[in-house]
Amino acid sequence: MQYHKLSQERVRIENQLRSTLELSFPELNDIFPIIRSVVALQMIRKYAHPDYLAGLTVKGMTEQLYRVIGKAVTKKLIAC
Repeated sequence: MQYHKLSQERVRIENQLRSTLELSFPELNDIFPIIRSVVALQMIRKYAHPDYLAGLTVKGMTEQLYRVIGKAVTKKLIAC
């Protein structure tokens, strides 16, 4: 019973987060097929404003995200 309530709460929070992100950054739907994926959420967290991208190359962004995400995700996936 408790597990079911926690699962429902988690789904509700994820849906609320996704809805807020879609309203705030509608263009993210064009970039990420699943906006709550690890790569998408870390990228949004790290580069929440365009000023954070100033002077960065794609390779630099990939390296920074790879350090945060770790070896669970390949660099090739991050660079896509």
